[in-house]
Amino acid sequence: MKINTLQFDLLSQFNNNWEKYFKRLCLDLSIGKIGRLETHPLSGEIINLIKEKGGSLPFFSSGKIIWCTMAPDSSQLKKAVEQLQSWILPSYGWQGTGDGYKIPNPTGSKFQRAITGVSPSSYFRWQSMPEQYSAIERKLAIRYQLEGTRPNRVRVARPSLYELRTQFNTALTLGDRVVAENAIGLIDTYELDKALNTQMMRIHLWHHFREFENIKSCHNLPSLLAQSSLPYKINEYIREATGEIAPKLESIEKSTIHQPGESIDSDWERWFDFLINQKDIESAQDWLEEKNAIAVVDLKQSQIKEYSEFWDSIFLNDRLKEQHKVSINDGIISFLGDFVREPEFPRTNYAELYLSLLRLWGEMNAGINKGCEEGHILLELASALFQLNHKIDEVKQIIEDWWEARAVPSQLPFALDAVELLTYQHPDNQAATNLWIDAADQAKRNLQQLIESERDLWRTAGARIGLDEDTIHEYFPIDQEESPKDFLSIANLQKVAIVCMRQEQARVAAEMIRCRTAANLFLISSKVAGTDTEQARSCDVVLFVWMATTHAVFRAFDGFDRRKLCYVQGTGPASIVRALERWALDKSN
Repeated sequence: MKINTLQFDLLSQFNNNWEKYFKRLCLDLSIGKIGRLETHPLSGEIINLIKEKGGSLPFFSSGKIIWCTMAPDSSQLKKAVEQLQSWILPSYGWQGTGDGYKIPNPTGSKFQRAITGVSPSSYFRWQSMPEQYSAIERKLAIRYQLEGTRPNRVRVARPSLYELRTQFNTALTLGDRVVAENAIGLIDTYELDKALNTQMMRIHLWHHFREFENIKSCHNLPSLLAQSSLPYKINEYIREATGEIAPKLESIEKSTIHQPGESIDSDWERWFDFLINQKDIESAQDWLEEKNAIAVVDLKQSQIKEYSEFWDSIFLNDRLKEQHKVSINDGIISFLGDFVREPEFPRTNYAELYLSLLRLWGEMNAGINKGCEEGHILLELASALFQLNHKIDEVKQIIEDWWEARAVPSQLPFALDAVELLTYQHPDNQAATNLWIDAADQAKRNLQQLIESERDLWRTAGARIGLDEDTIHEYFPIDQEESPKDFLSIANLQKVAIVCMRQEQARVAAEMIRCRTAANLFLISSKVAGTDTEQARSCDVVLFVWMATTHAVFRAFDGFDRRKLCYVQGTGPASIVRALERWALDKSN
């Protein structure tokens, strides 16, 4: 069985002790692997440690045995200790003075440093008498066998309708078509809403991504149009798709449609009034679904200041945030649709507004147990403030707090995007170093979950922030024995277009793609359709960076083969490359 360097160091320390006191436990150990483990008396505990679960190993001394229970994170350690207390403690072992939960010393003895590598947050120490060892060994073996035969019963949490609608709206904001469609599918699966409502969500989805053919071929179209209560917007989407009315420009390219006598800022003022004063939360939600788009160019500075103050008042109201989190998140997402994905983003006079949104979004969504969609929104707002050089130290801290709130393997893509953002846009050359090392330490303990191309992205990011090669390879070693399959290199791509207004990030992504393919790369950074977008339509795949492009450019791809259009949710080089990898993988299947 293969083991990593940290596991080798730990097992070597225990092995040295066993050679002296208890040879029956000695391991067939060499760098990178461990032999004949299946016959070892403590094979279950060692396998759990190698697989990065909780496990216990003994350290013998004269007259007693010191046991160390270790795990890669505090939650798994707590679970391992609870099992000990059910099976072994206090009948066969005990906690003496200095025992219990201990924090390993990374600068201490070799033994302490070895424990730090495998159980960095803490480990659990307990004791037993030598005459109790056989019973403990037997108990541990039985426990491991039972764990192996226990059926997996994963209880899937039933999402709420509001949560899925929020997820749907977030996905539309980021251009993540797959997540948006999955949200609709879950609403149908759990029967959380009427079939009519989910069908209208699909119409919204297809219109958002300008898939008019899907709308025209929808088998429920006649029954939808027959509805007397069909929302005005859905009716308009259908008429636009069927050619009854001319396609309209999106929010940032037109002025808001108002009722006679209405001022331009009255709509959002009404939503804030509904929410902050808690007059009618349902009406606030209904208004978001039916609101008209705002042309930000028409707004006055006094109105922008007022919006910022409204968001700050929500940020300071803990009770409001706790009771109406979903409604607030929906409001932010809708607000971003008007104020972020527009040609002049970021605008200098909007800096305080971007900061207000960043603070609120960071506090409300850090540590959530979902994908990286919310993290993309955080980084987009952070990017604006870095570009405007506004409160950059606070912005950097919000990014780091977001990672620390849930520093787990599923959040590594966010961490990589954050490292890239800090590298490109923060004036301090060392701004990304601590985050890279902290996230790389998490990745190192879960290397088996990363494919080789993802490891290479981490190596590239480390080199870009100035880390030396030895440090980078300590976290992300190159396996000389394996030759991983590279879906990009075998995709036979001839022409690839990257549509993105962030020219530096697009350039770096293009260089990374060139290293793995023979394709010609075309970078399109224009804000309007033209010869560049026409050239992109001839490519094998178009990487469309949703948050860093305009609606006008997207309209240039009306009628374009959607199988060749790859939506990129983030804006950094790693996001662009990962999106192309997923596209190539799907194409190969």
